[in-house]
Amino acid sequence: MRIVKVRALRYALITGFLFSLHLALVSYANSTFASQLFGENAVGPLFSIAAFISLMALLFWAPRKIAINGSLLFVALLLLISIFALTGLSQATFSIISAALFILYLSHNSLILYGLDMMVEHATDNADTGKIRGIYLTVLNAAWMLALLGTGTILEHGGFNLLYLVGAILVFLSLATLYKAGTMLNTHKLKPIRVGLNFRKIFRSKNLSSIFLVNFLLQTFYIVMVIYTPLYLANTIGFGWREISIIFVVMLSPFVLLQYPLGRIADMRFGEKEILIFGLIVMGLATLMITSIDSPTIWIWAITLLVTRIGAATVEVMSDSYFFKHVSEEDTGLVSVYRAIAPFAGVIIPILGALIIGAFGYLSLFSCLGVLCLLTIIPAARIKDTR
Repeated sequence: MRIVKVRALRYALITGFLFSLHLALVSYANSTFASQLFGENAVGPLFSIAAFISLMALLFWAPRKIAINGSLLFVALLLLISIFALTGLSQATFSIISAALFILYLSHNSLILYGLDMMVEHATDNADTGKIRGIYLTVLNAAWMLALLGTGTILEHGGFNLLYLVGAILVFLSLATLYKAGTMLNTHKLKPIRVGLNFRKIFRSKNLSSIFLVNFLLQTFYIVMVIYTPLYLANTIGFGWREISIIFVVMLSPFVLLQYPLGRIADMRFGEKEILIFGLIVMGLATLMITSIDSPTIWIWAITLLVTRIGAATVEVMSDSYFFKHVSEEDTGLVSVYRAIAPFAGVIIPILGALIIGAFGYLSLFSCLGVLCLLTIIPAARIKDTR
């Protein structure tokens, strides 16, 4: 059985790698694409609508669907929809249909990652959770680094049309590898759990509620950085996409280099708590440093954003490791609520970010984010460590 799980995990990792490769290829360009097609004021609302759809699906549809039909059919269906949406976006012009395709595409990404989470969880023994989560996140983030090397080049030579077409091809390849993983991992169905019961479990547990707050901060950080950093670097600082791609490749390197060893350390020596708090401190201070930079010098921005991601990579693997040590494969509802934090943040943060930028400017947004990172040390300090 363990050999089957190892083989299945290998295929699940390949599926996740290919899906993340496409995700990274287009994610940092999505806000620029939407800004050019629909206007900068439409960017926040479009992301928020997509996040709201994803949030409702994660809370009320996805856990039941996986419980009844299993993760293979769930992820396969969503990958097919993503291929359709990306192919449509590759031919997009300003229209209601293009806006609908953009929302359809964005709303499915969190659901697919949730389905992959359940497949990896099925193949993981609790004692190895930190290590496996470290490997999983490292594989996904390696895809992000690799893809960003090509984003600028594709945009310069083929524009957004070619970018989304290449994304569709990569999703198709991930669908092909999903079959191998799914036939091994999708072995049984689970009993659906009511949404209200999941929330009661979270609120009654100091550890779960605290780690949920940490994850909310992390998702807020990602949303601000993914949507508004490219716009700020391009429109305010004056970088082109080739320069932005170089900065982002350097920036994302901690996710590849740090998460696996940190996961092993959490399993074998220290637990998650102290490392998590360290990551929050680094995130907060480095994000505040952004407000003092106005130079269009690549290496200054690359180093500053690199330090923010040293903190974020640490917080991500520690929060995931801690959470998945406290749940099992049967807790589909709890995992769905945990993954619903990203779209929940995605509903409010893009609009809130747009309001802050409109009233006070980009630097005020980064200042608020840095302070929020430091304040999140409070719930992180409340959790009971696993070692």
